[in-house]
Amino acid sequence: MSAAAATGRSSKPAIAAVLSILLSGLGQLYNRQWIKGLVLAVIYVPLLFLARDIPAVLMSNPPPRVTAMDSWSMFLLSVVLPVGLLVWMVSIVDAKETAAGHGTSIFSPRKEVLLAALFLVLFDVAIVQIAGFPTRAKIFPLTIAIPMLLLAAYQVASNLRSPRPVPQAAEAAPEQLDPLSAGIGGGAAIPRGELYKALAWFASFFVLLWALGFLIAVPIFTAVYLFAVSREKWWWALAGGVLSWVFLYGLFVVLVPIPLLQGEVLRLLGLG
Repeated sequence: MSAAAATGRSSKPAIAAVLSILLSGLGQLYNRQWIKGLVLAVIYVPLLFLARDIPAVLMSNPPPRVTAMDSWSMFLLSVVLPVGLLVWMVSIVDAKETAAGHGTSIFSPRKEVLLAALFLVLFDVAIVQIAGFPTRAKIFPLTIAIPMLLLAAYQVASNLRSPRPVPQAAEAAPEQLDPLSAGIGGGAAIPRGELYKALAWFASFFVLLWALGFLIAVPIFTAVYLFAVSREKWWWALAGGVLSWVFLYGLFVVLVPIPLLQGEVLRLLGLG
């Protein structure tokens, strides 16, 4: 039974979600979950106060040859940013689900939470690294990393709050399915092996970016993926890699010159 139903008052999910968007805990207070709302607000308000400096850190132009971020900026980006976003998203999802009558518990731990949390950590690490780039070089990667961090935080919150799927006997066992791949609403799972392959490709892409840089890593990844996964002929895969390089070079070097991520391996070899 939801908290609203227990008090004899009907809560509207949209209103609960909007209130939590404005301030974490307000949606819970609207649902008359007084303690939960106060706890979320007490956690979130100090984080929100600290987060006021994050835009300045992200858009600052570090001096040349800076190899390490100062401790305060590191704390803001590696702790305040992900924790604040996660608390905010948990408050939004929990308020909406509670108002809809889907129970009153915030936490319903499931295996897929670990996967979503992994993506949250990866994108936060990416933002920490991007913050050390020159200002012009930050614009493009931040437009990708920040929305992905938001989506990852929402996925963690959704997986924490969504109910466990009802086990389907004699259906999951033959396929060896893993609930890690279930959607927010406990949708159809995919074979465990396919999930691990997807994670391996995802990790490989970031390793290539770190090692070889944007202009080299993306074409190589495109060609290998077309050949190994899409089963294209080797010349089509090679053509796809070349075309992706031509597109990226023409867009970000010729048309809209933006400093792109340089590979650490190339830099160490003096080629970056």
